[in-house]
Amino acid sequence: MSTPSENKLNMNQLIEKFERFVIWAMLLLLGIVVIVSVFEFAVLIFKVIFIEPHENAIAFDINHLDSVFGLFFSILIGLELFETVKVYLKDNIFHAEIILLVAIIAVARKVVLLDYSDTEGLTMLGIGFIILSLATGYYLLKKGNRVKSGNKLIK
Repeated sequence: MSTPSENKLNMNQLIEKFERFVIWAMLLLLGIVVIVSVFEFAVLIFKVIFIEPHENAIAFDINHLDSVFGLFFSILIGLELFETVKVYLKDNIFHAEIILLVAIIAVARKVVLLDYSDTEGLTMLGIGFIILSLATGYYLLKKGNRVKSGNKLIK
C-alpha cells in the first residue's frame, strides 16, 4: 500500500510528464507554423518582385511593404516564442526577458503596420505608453540581473 507522500510524488510526476508532453506538442506545432510562414514569406517576396511589379518602382509597389513586413515580424515573433518554450524546457522557468522581447517585437509589428491616417490620437498615446512601459521594464530587468560583486559587475 502506498503512503500519502508517495501518492503526492506520483501525482506530481504525472503532472510534470503531462506538462512536458504539452510543451513538446506546442513546440512541434509552432515549428510547423514557422516553417509554413517562412515558405509563405518566400512566395510573397517572389510574387511581389516578379509577378506583380509596379511599373513606376524599381522592384515592387510600396503598398506591398505592409504585407511583407507584417509576415516578417510574425515569423520573428514565432521564433521568439519558440525560444521562450525552448528555454522553459531547459530551465523549467519562463524568463521574463524573453517574454518582454516577444512583446516588444509584437508592438513593433503593430507600429510598422499601423495606418496612421485612421488612428485616433488617444490610440497613438496608448501605443506610445505601451512602448515606453515595455522598454522601461526591459531596462530594469537587465539592470536588475546584474549583481555587484566587489568592484566588478557580473552579468
